[in-house]
Amino acid sequence: MTFYDPTSVAAWSAFIFFGSFIQLVQPKSRPWYEKLKEKSSLLPKDNSIFSLWSLLYLLIFFSTITYFHFHPALPDKTEGLTEAILWLSWANILLNHLWSPMFFYYGRIAIALVILLGVTATSLVIVVLFGYQAAYATDITEWTYFALYLPYPLWLIFALSLNVNVLELIGNEVPKEDVELSLLIAQKPKGL
Repeated sequence: MTFYDPTSVAAWSAFIFFGSFIQLVQPKSRPWYEKLKEKSSLLPKDNSIFSLWSLLYLLIFFSTITYFHFHPALPDKTEGLTEAILWLSWANILLNHLWSPMFFYYGRIAIALVILLGVTATSLVIVVLFGYQAAYATDITEWTYFALYLPYPLWLIFALSLNVNVLELIGNEVPKEDVELSLLIAQKPKGL
C-alpha cells in the first residue's frame, strides 16, 4: 500500500470517519461524569463539543488526506518524513479513539490522561513535521497542511487541562457502580 493509492485513501477515510462517528453519536453513557458537582469553568457545553470535534475531524481528514495524496516531491532534507507522518497519524487516531471509552465508560482517569498525553505528543510531532516540510517547500500547499492540522494539537493541550481537572476532583477511578451503569447504558439497544 503506497501513500497515494485509492486503497490507502479509503482506509484512512474509513478509519477517521467511522471511528469518529461511533464516538460522537454514542448514547450518553457517562452518568458519573454528569454527576460531577464541580467541573472546570472552561468546559464547553456538550453541543459545542460535538460541533468542535466534528470540525477537528474534518480538518485532520483534509490535512492528512491531501498531504498523502497531493504533496509535491521535496528536497532530500525531508526524505522519510512522509512515512513518519503516516505512522504517527495512524497512532494518533488510534489513541484518540481509545481515550473516550477509557475516560467515560471505564472511568480510568489516569490511564485516559496517559492516552491523551500520547495523542497530544503525536499530534505535536505531526504539526512540527508539517512545518518542517513546509519550510523546504516551493509552494504554499505545504503550509496548508500545517494550518489545517494546527487547531487539533491546540485543542488537545486544552483537553489535557480538562482531564487533569477531573483527575484532581475525583482521583484515578470512578466508583464501580457508576462504571457499571455507564457500560450498561452503552450496551443498551436502541428503542428500549
